[in-house]
Amino acid sequence: MNAKGFTLIEIMIAIVIASVLGGLLVGSFLQSNKTISGINKVVSIESTAATLIHQLSKDISGAFVPMSVQLLKKQLEKEKQSNSAKATPYKQNIKNKMGNAKKAPVKKQEKQKLPKIEKVFYSSLKNNNLDVLTFITNNPLQPYWSPTAQGSVTKRPTIKMVRVVYRLVPETQDPPISYKLLRQESEKINFAKFKLGGDIRAFEIANNIKQIKTEYYVLVPKKTKGEKNQKPKLDLKKMPTWNDGKLPGEQKTKISMTPHFAKITVIFWDDEKKIEFPFEAMIPLVPELPVRDIKEPEIKKEPKKKVTVQTGQKKLTAREKIDALLNKKK
Repeated sequence: MNAKGFTLIEIMIAIVIASVLGGLLVGSFLQSNKTISGINKVVSIESTAATLIHQLSKDISGAFVPMSVQLLKKQLEKEKQSNSAKATPYKQNIKNKMGNAKKAPVKKQEKQKLPKIEKVFYSSLKNNNLDVLTFITNNPLQPYWSPTAQGSVTKRPTIKMVRVVYRLVPETQDPPISYKLLRQESEKINFAKFKLGGDIRAFEIANNIKQIKTEYYVLVPKKTKGEKNQKPKLDLKKMPTWNDGKLPGEQKTKISMTPHFAKITVIFWDDEKKIEFPFEAMIPLVPELPVRDIKEPEIKKEPKKKVTVQTGQKKLTAREKIDALLNKKK
């Protein structure tokens, strides 16, 4: 009888083919898992970067200089001009015609000065990285429109002025160091009240950050030799930090307290801290509008019209004029 079955060589060949096919399937499965995990990492980093840049753009685009700061700045400039206009200091020892009596200086009523607000738009660096970024904005997290009462359909505008503070805090101390970005917002404009661990809560916007750098651009008048009536040309000046528009060593150059453009560069780490993902955003700002003195319109008094009542060519006496006016009013 002939026994039906497989020979040893056939079994070995089948095992080799199965192992090769299994290896190919396992390799493709691992490769697909690696690709999917890489795509998920990129999508997660891009979504985090989009959220961060969107929030920064929303906050910075609404940055402005409050009216009280502009009025105080103009008031101080007027005081400096008035002090410089005085040719000689006030002399206390003035001889009176009646004798050598001293005239007491007349005390002027001091005007109530507006509250001073520091760090209207301020940014600083630390170790070639962002340290603090703060400004006053009219784009808070709360919506502009809110119901007037519970259950009411009508809405009203709720435009608010808030201060926003961004801080970059180390997340890990072991190299390579990663950072997390914290955000604070409050209607309290005083910057000294914005402390970590204080009353104003800090929220984490993004983490696993390698570096955040800022650059600010402002249009300044270019120095050119030409006619006086010629319009000055503007030059785009780049600054790594910003301090209410103060230029070091250039006190004569007048620029706005807020920049005209803000460039934000963010570099993220992947989870293994091996691959970098850079992102950039250029954010325009509304330029500072100058405050002008508003003069009340002068009311011109119209001259009183003289009433003359004449009948024919005969001139009336004062008594006849009064009687004629009374009869006319009746």
